[in-house]
Amino acid sequence: MIRRAFLVLAACLLFAGVAHATNLQASPDAPAWQQFAVAALLITHIGGGTVGMVSGIATLGARKGGRLHRIFGTVFFASMFVT
Repeated sequence: MIRRAFLVLAACLLFAGVAHATNLQASPDAPAWQQFAVAALLITHIGGGTVGMVSGIATLGARKGGRLHRIFGTVFFASMFVT
């Protein structure tokens, strides 16, 4: 019962809304390589955060100490390290 409540809460938080980056921007007259680098950093950050949220939710749903729990925990750690 508690596990289901955590999963519902996590799903609500996951789909609550879209975040907008306002500080990581390249000026319009910046070189193409700089605009590409900023876009790559932003995509990596958003992707790592998304993978971290999904693997964190999956970790909550897996039996503690089990194989899936360890795998999802490792994926969560790696995604947070990237982010």
